[in-house]
Amino acid sequence: MELSDLLMSQRRWGRARCRRLLLSLGLPENKHIGTLTPRQRRALVEVLSTKTSSGHHRTLQQEQALATV
Repeated sequence: MELSDLLMSQRRWGRARCRRLLLSLGLPENKHIGTLTPRQRRALVEVLSTKTSSGHHRTLQQEQALATV
């Protein structure tokens, strides 16, 4: 599954928000989840964790997605 597909499957995550996040991390939208390096995984988890801890609650899908990353 591509990173952009995973992110956009979440509520309130559209193409623009997804692109901004992936661009800030230097990751292409079409990068497959299974091909992420450990550093890329940690960076993605850290950014998503920071965003959700600032008053937003994670959904069950987000928790499961982060657990597999």
